[in-house]
Amino acid sequence: MDALIDFEAGEDYVALGREGRVEFVGLTEQAKTFQHKSEQSKITFDSFLFLPDQRILFREGMNRLLIADMNDGTVSSLPSQGGTTSKPIYRDGQIAYAELGDGGLITFYTIDVK
Repeated sequence: MDALIDFEAGEDYVALGREGRVEFVGLTEQAKTFQHKSEQSKITFDSFLFLPDQRILFREGMNRLLIADMNDGTVSSLPSQGGTTSKPIYRDGQIAYAELGDGGLITFYTIDVK
């Protein structure tokens, strides 16, 4: 239940993906430690990307991308139809990912990060 699945270090945080939860451990006095728990105890968290303005993008299981706003301690979902989701990439101010849906249809998403 407490297995470490994935981790990544940023300038202000270390992200630790575990079974059932993700932890963001602050590395500076200003950075608050934050934890997000899944409703499913065996689901994993991985693919951490550190974005501008203290936001961290990550994947829950293989079908949901989430973004944590470390400024206010909230977690939000990115658009999805519920299919298998690729690991996201972040480049030139954009998040990109793909989703494999029913019948083999692949949907590509790009989101401008402001």
